[in-house]
Amino acid sequence: MSVAPLTIRPPSAALEDPGRLYRPAARIELVHLTAYYGKLVAVADVNLAIAPNQVTALIGPSGCGKATVLRCINALHQTAPGARAEGQILLDGVDILSRNTDRVELRRRVGMVFQRPNPFPTMSVYDSVTAGIRLGRHVRRRSVLDDAVEDALTQAHLWHEVRDRLDAPGLSLSASRNYSRNCATDTRSSSSRTTCHRPLGSPTSPPS
Repeated sequence: MSVAPLTIRPPSAALEDPGRLYRPAARIELVHLTAYYGKLVAVADVNLAIAPNQVTALIGPSGCGKATVLRCINALHQTAPGARAEGQILLDGVDILSRNTDRVELRRRVGMVFQRPNPFPTMSVYDSVTAGIRLGRHVRRRSVLDDAVEDALTQAHLWHEVRDRLDAPGLSLSASRNYSRNCATDTRSSSSRTTCHRPLGSPTSPPS
């Protein structure tokens, strides 16, 4: 059974005043966004304003394009072979679909929490947790990193379990523990916005 592409229309207030979508009150704005996998239209003509300091959820059936929209926001979609996006995605008024976008800098500002754990295969638990602040904030002082690791893993309810094996490979943790460790990594990143494939449930629960 085929699933119709996800199409999000502006709220009624925006329809009455189209200029509302372009006002600086919203930190992220999707304007006529259409995403493709080759010739396949994955999402069509998405118009959405996401206000700052709020949680916005995309809810729909499996395969309707929710994850594709999220991946477009931090340019992961465009890394897939044959994938492309048209329209505009404005981050603080700047179109991130522009060819001039620095995608590394973009991903420092727009993080991603995946539905399934994605540990760095060559990194230890310690290095995985500190990757965000070392890359995004250029923190190098060991004492600061140590405090950050303990704080993040405590928030993820993992500190007492892994504190004696921080040098162990991140892949050595179970799937549920890796999911929690990923959430711990995200709390230490420099991203000011985070897109999430699994917005419901506790961040320390194993992925479904």
